[in-house]
Amino acid sequence: MPGLDGLQTIEQLQRIESGIIIIIASSGLRTVQREAEVLQMGAKAFLSKPYNEDQLLQTLANVLVK
Repeated sequence: MPGLDGLQTIEQLQRIESGIIIIIASSGLRTVQREAEVLQMGAKAFLSKPYNEDQLLQTLANVLVK
């Protein structure tokens, strides 16, 4: 969403739809704290940009198996 970072986007989406499920969050600004915050907000996985097709497919496979 323009003008919002990833955490703010998740917060807005959760305000709009409280039951929304965030499967994979992605950001170009990866820090251990940021990843922990995103996962704490309910995301099932975090994928750091840039990523390639194989990384996306592996992340999808990991979250679908859980």
